Amino acid sequence: MRITALEAFGIDPRILDLWQQAGFTELLPIQQQAVQTAKVLDGGNAVIFSPTSSGKTFVGEMAAVRTARKSRRVIYLVPQKSLAEEKFHEFRSRYGSLGVRVVVSTRDRRDNDPDIRRGRFHIAVIVFEKMHALMVNCPTILRNVGLVVIDELQMLGDETRGPALEILLTKVLLAAHKPQIICLSAVLGNAKDLAAWLGATLCEDHRRPVELRRGVLYQGLFNYMEHNAKREGSEPLAGSNGEANRLATLVGQVRSLAIHGEQSLVFCRSKNECIETARPIAAALDLGHADDALAELRDLEDSEGKDYLAKLLQHRVAFHNADLDWHQREVIERAFRRGEVLVVCSTTTLAMGLNLPARNVFIDTERWERDRAGRWTTVPISQAEYENISGRAGRLGLEKNFGRAIVIAESEFDQDRLFETYVRGELGDLEPALAKVPLSQHVLNLVASRMCRSEAEIREILLASYTGSVHWRGDGRESEFTDKLHEAIHHCVDGGLIVRGKNGLEATEIGKLAAAKGVAVDTAIEMHAFLRDGADRASEIGTFEVIWHLTGTADGQRIHFNLSKNEWQSGEYAAILVKELAPLASQVRRQLRAEIGSLEVNYEITQRAKKALLLCDWVRGLPTRQIEARFHCFAGSISGLGSEFAWLAETLAGMAKVIGWPDESVARLESLSGQLVHGVESAGLPLTAIRLRGFSRGRIMALVAKGWQVLETLIAAPFDELRRLVTKPVAEALRDQVARLLERKAAQADGTSQG
Repeated sequence: MRITALEAFGIDPRILDLWQQAGFTELLPIQQQAVQTAKVLDGGNAVIFSPTSSGKTFVGEMAAVRTARKSRRVIYLVPQKSLAEEKFHEFRSRYGSLGVRVVVSTRDRRDNDPDIRRGRFHIAVIVFEKMHALMVNCPTILRNVGLVVIDELQMLGDETRGPALEILLTKVLLAAHKPQIICLSAVLGNAKDLAAWLGATLCEDHRRPVELRRGVLYQGLFNYMEHNAKREGSEPLAGSNGEANRLATLVGQVRSLAIHGEQSLVFCRSKNECIETARPIAAALDLGHADDALAELRDLEDSEGKDYLAKLLQHRVAFHNADLDWHQREVIERAFRRGEVLVVCSTTTLAMGLNLPARNVFIDTERWERDRAGRWTTVPISQAEYENISGRAGRLGLEKNFGRAIVIAESEFDQDRLFETYVRGELGDLEPALAKVPLSQHVLNLVASRMCRSEAEIREILLASYTGSVHWRGDGRESEFTDKLHEAIHHCVDGGLIVRGKNGLEATEIGKLAAAKGVAVDTAIEMHAFLRDGADRASEIGTFEVIWHLTGTADGQRIHFNLSKNEWQSGEYAAILVKELAPLASQVRRQLRAEIGSLEVNYEITQRAKKALLLCDWVRGLPTRQIEARFHCFAGSISGLGSEFAWLAETLAGMAKVIGWPDESVARLESLSGQLVHGVESAGLPLTAIRLRGFSRGRIMALVAKGWQVLETLIAAPFDELRRLVTKPVAEALRDQVARLLERKAAQADGTSQG
């Protein structure tokens, strides 16, 4: 089916021209099935189940553009911030010139939230959890929404994030204004059940436009099965030389492929292994430098991670994981896409958010996971994870023949085991996630959203969920569900988040805030107690005391940050802690000392202290390199930790306002939330409105030191001095953007005065 045939379905010819310019001339099989069978361009609900690179994402895009053209809003939901940013920039660059207003919203991208609540957008790209929160704050948010697209639907089965997504989808299904629903996934074991629950047509096509050879490499021979043809075969791979050692095999093979101009993605089980794997690969390659990437990297903030990257890029190799900050990752992604970087080592946990096409993908079939006691242990990756990662090989538009997804075996036994488990393996059914977790947070969400005022109404909605339809309603499990529901309601009532009023169940102001922010019920109860107990000395509570409290909440404890055995046993954080506590009032100091106890005998408390102390340095604007050295970590992990805790600080500030803390104290907590996102002193926050590549926190703090933290003073700063602080290209772009911000500010002021 030609792309031009879509004009008959109401697609604007200008849009069709854009798509053809982007290389979309014929609909792929799954796209044609979605249009003709599921009627996605006529408002039909659909579950699109097909492999990575089969064109399913474009189904959501076609429907989104068609819906926006009809003056209905589109919500495009994704699981990760990186995917949200990527999709936002892609849609904005493609359709912005036609007047399509695209916005994005994540936990730390809040600037578009007022417009989303008011419906001032055409397409809004939103992370799952953020949409969950927005629907509490604004229960009518779906009123003018014509389409909801859910990317990576298999996240419903994730124990951590699946329950909130399931509640969100249940709300969409039950919404009075019934928006169209399109769900996308490459890895769904029981797609028919999900489609039935959603009232959707299942569009299923397991063919890939580019053939994929999935297999196991052992002693120089790659035994594989072709994805489309299902043929099994063998391919000698020149770089293997029969080594049994996995790393030696990997290095030799990647080197051989690179010499022949083939790029490789190497997925490792941990951040540390990414670097330890990238080093010997770089040492084995002598194919020139990634000069453009190195030039881009020089403009970014100094950090140890940047130094590691620069050394690897000298050999056209890179790593890509949570240790890199957003700007560093972008440099690597651009360089890999243009072929300048030949090998990227990434973690399996980032596979979903890593949209990089490659001819070859190497997969470690183990990953790290914490057991119920909190200890880290290695576990096999699931079949769904394997399918998702292996699908990165042989992407559409990149390879004419085939891609390879390679698992390396170290013995004949492993070769057979890995082939049977993964290559011949089948996807398991998606487990209903709500059945595995306490219901208190979801009960609070439903009551705070004003969807339910009684236990009977909560019961009705939860039984309408996917878990309700496939799990709780059968085999005598309703009594188990009833017990969980009673327990959840009692927990929320006892914690002061829900009250039983004349009109039934109602969320308190604290409960509404907790639901809107998406924090755990226990976190909300702990925050309320902290604020209540500290109300009489609100003006005296300092940064460390607040951050220490946040790290101890239920949500704060779940935010992992690595602490090595050597760090714990060295006692280095105990010494830093003494200095941090010294300026505090004696009574507060004694109380915190008693709570903290001895770091030397308690690993968990030491880990908590590391997080708290690091975050204090971060919000003071200390140089990134100094924080990295002091806490044995890299810039990306530091900024990631700050963003996670910014959400909790924002919640705490909201609660402080609700219970009547002084305005100045509330403002300090609000400021702390922004500081945690950006890693600057409060004085530097006005400059964080400037979004400019190369304009880092270090450069913001340099401007603050000169007294140029206000836009009006910055625009008047001598250009030569500005250039010396931030480099000439950044200084020129900075001047232009500040001028535009000031013009916008003046226009808003004029509009306010005229109104």
